[in-house]
Amino acid sequence: MGIKPKILLATPTARAKDYCLKDWLKKIKSLSYLNYDILIVDNSPEQNYYKHIQKLLGKSKKRKHEVIRYTPPNSNKSLQEIMCDCNNLIRDYVLKNDYEYLFSLESDVFPSNNIIQRLLAARADVATAYYFIGTNHDSFLLTRDLEPFGRNVFDFDKSIEQAFIDFDGINKKAYQTGLGCILISRKVLKSIPFRVDKTNPSTHADTFFHEDLRNANVNVVGIDVICEHRNNAVFWEKIK
Repeated sequence: MGIKPKILLATPTARAKDYCLKDWLKKIKSLSYLNYDILIVDNSPEQNYYKHIQKLLGKSKKRKHEVIRYTPPNSNKSLQEIMCDCNNLIRDYVLKNDYEYLFSLESDVFPSNNIIQRLLAARADVATAYYFIGTNHDSFLLTRDLEPFGRNVFDFDKSIEQAFIDFDGINKKAYQTGLGCILISRKVLKSIPFRVDKTNPSTHADTFFHEDLRNANVNVVGIDVICEHRNNAVFWEKIK
């Protein structure tokens, strides 16, 4: 079977995602892949929220669990800059601790238990699963796809209905899928840090990361998986 790659599952988070924190922590601790550690970077305004995460995350004999508190070095930092700093803390952690991959899984995205195996099976430097943004029938799939490999045909924001029609079990070359459920190799992280542009203040680091991947001719492989995305507390409270 061989040695399984060493993976860091990591994400920035904040108290704003507390409505699904317990469920998400339960999910990430139950993944069926064995060789992964967990890192959570808390950027909440509340100074001690990270202790709450630590308590709920607990300890494990199987893997390393760590929660880091991030405090912006100055009060003028935008949300985009704060999130980018957190992503680069995670990147540095991967590189310093000899992980072979970063599995970036945002703290309101719920994948299948075998998601890491599915992403690894794509045999790519960057592989991603999909998820919807928005709520209910206003949702659309966060992706642009080039379908199939080698064709310059863009498939833009997919509705719920169209997304499930188009999912046919075939990996696709994906474009602009965010950082919500994505596996990134160490090789890519070494050459591409996360960044933002102060002249474009509404754009987050995930957009620039995908731009930098394209400029470096790194393909992003989209696998045939759609994850649950609990991105709206009010909506998810209503359907419980």
